[in-house]
Amino acid sequence: MHKFSKADIERISELRSKLREAADEIVTAYGPLNSEVANINTLLEAYNQLLTEANGVIEDIASEVQSEIDDKSEKWQEGDRGQAIIDWQSDLENFEFEALEMLDDIEVPELDHDGQLENLPEQANV
Repeated sequence: MHKFSKADIERISELRSKLREAADEIVTAYGPLNSEVANINTLLEAYNQLLTEANGVIEDIASEVQSEIDDKSEKWQEGDRGQAIIDWQSDLENFEFEALEMLDDIEVPELDHDGQLENLPEQANV
């Protein structure tokens, strides 16, 4: 046998139809997912704005503490209390929240299997 039988062609045709229907259902299901990704990204953007605000507050505090340190004597700065406050100021100065990454849209996978079945040669080239 060097070619598809009529029964083979019918089975393949039925499978192609089922694959197309299933692919259409998958594509339809992806729509709400990307809508949710957009909603989540909106929430993430708002959260990132709060992180930026928090970074700014901590930066302001670090700057204020540095000004207070600068106003103190060298002897005070070298003392235990001065060193503890200098270390704390350094921790504040180096503190920073990193922004959360936005989500990418969820891409629909390639669903052309029905087309591949359609283009499958029905017989051997002899």
